[in-house]
Amino acid sequence: MQIKLNMPGRPLLKLFVFAICLLGCTVLALAQQEKIYDVIRKDDKVGTLKATFTNTPMGQLYYIVSKVKVWVVINVKINYDQSNLFKNGLLDKAGIIRTVNGSTKVNNNIMRTPAGYVCMKKDGDTVMLKEEIRHTVATLYFAEPVNITRVYSENSLRFLTVKNTGPHIYELTLSDGKKNYYTYKNGQCTKVQAETDHGTIFLIARQ
Repeated sequence: MQIKLNMPGRPLLKLFVFAICLLGCTVLALAQQEKIYDVIRKDDKVGTLKATFTNTPMGQLYYIVSKVKVWVVINVKINYDQSNLFKNGLLDKAGIIRTVNGSTKVNNNIMRTPAGYVCMKKDGDTVMLKEEIRHTVATLYFAEPVNITRVYSENSLRFLTVKNTGPHIYELTLSDGKKNYYTYKNGQCTKVQAETDHGTIFLIARQ
């Protein structure tokens, strides 16, 4: 259950990923997995996405950063930074920032509290979520969602439906009705087909 609160005077939390990384994940990391995807649009490479999973004493950290530049009448530069920290199988903190040509379009922060999750948008609006979050969109890059029917979106701050549509292919329905498709091999995400405001793009994992 989500309860929306309007808190315009409350400052947003800083994107916690920077504090975590600076705290020493590189030194403290027990295990790390990194994936790099080329972003393809109309057969042209327009950017990259790097997804990193780090197992630390603080918890399991997922960090995704992407930089994309496309031509749609004018040049459009899209930068995306996202981080999730899981503890004991539950999302503990998350942060996401998305900018377009230097203008911040999304700045969401999620924090688990004894009363549930506090999900804050850049304008100060806050959503309280009582349900547990065990899977997010970020986790789709590192594990095939077998028997998983929904994941939480750090971008739209709601649960999204996941459906198996073929051998190791999964459909993710976004909040605006667009559909993304994730393809896996040996449990690892090798390709993402994403519908965006700038057309269809493909994320192809480097070998």
